[in-house]
Amino acid sequence: MKVSVIVPVYNTGRILSRTLDSVLAQTHREWELICVDDGSEDALTHSLLDRYAAVDARIRIVRQDNQGLYAACDRGEQLATGEYTYIMGHDDVLHPQALEYCAWMVGRHAVDFISFRWNTTSISEEVCFSPLGDFAAIDSRLVDRASPTWSSDLAGVLGAVHNDAWSQFVRADLARRFPAVRFGQLYRTVAFLLESSRLVASPARLY
Repeated sequence: MKVSVIVPVYNTGRILSRTLDSVLAQTHREWELICVDDGSEDALTHSLLDRYAAVDARIRIVRQDNQGLYAACDRGEQLATGEYTYIMGHDDVLHPQALEYCAWMVGRHAVDFISFRWNTTSISEEVCFSPLGDFAAIDSRLVDRASPTWSSDLAGVLGAVHNDAWSQFVRADLARRFPAVRFGQLYRTVAFLLESSRLVASPARLY
């Protein structure tokens, strides 16, 4: 299963290397990385993007005039060729098993949407992740629209689903139906919950 990782980029400078390295380190290898440079003005950001694209053909650089975060995210989703998309902050770091875990969850439960959690660190702090272990042992909560308890099951996971795009793994065609510029991230999240045939709220800390 191919995953499109989308990184909106704006004047990130040196910290961008940590973000891109964490995608390159993924144990799930079938991915593309779309970096949407939203009019960055610093030379270091430009040179880093070009350097990474030169060493891995799965990395695509898209440059546009500055239009804002939502427009950059939408552009990446429009260009994505993967079955699922993940929008990643340009200062975030992915758990090396993040995409593998999400792909496993899709294969196991045929979900359209996965919400997960994160750890918070400072930019200067070294990031260390513990192995996820047995994926099946992670206490994730599945909501199935076909279940007679769907509405109550959905209500039960609302507190565990976060509005940030960086905590959401989404079927690509579903994501494209609700562009961020038009709907905003909060409405998108609600739409993902209501439009998904199956979704998972996971306590796994993946970024």
